Amino acid sequence: MSLSGVFSSGKVAVITGGADGIGLACAKKLLGLGLQVCISDNNEEKLQEVSEQLPDLMAVPADVSQIADIEHLRDTVYARFGGDLINNRPALSRWHPHHERAFQSYMHDPAPDDGEPPVDSQ
Repeated sequence: MSLSGVFSSGKVAVITGGADGIGLACAKKLLGLGLQVCISDNNEEKLQEVSEQLPDLMAVPADVSQIADIEHLRDTVYARFGGDLINNRPALSRWHPHHERAFQSYMHDPAPDDGEPPVDSQ
């Protein structure tokens, strides 16, 4: 199945770590598929450069290790686009399968102290 069969035009993608690397590549691909895309990154300089190069996407500075930044990102994206959100979290993954955690726990504890080292994708 192609990505266009999975992601349809009009959906919203939120990509953390989106100012470079895999996050930026994903943002470009999803823009090309017709999604509305918001990238977020803690590097505001890179984020600004990307938003100037790709004016069709929304860029919101955020440190996703901080609850207040996550909530600001969520609220900002929802205020502009509403609807469905797709979010990756490259810098905060843990060594356990994400499907073992309830979605709601991410909203309250994005980086739990579960005794496991974080997977640093940087």
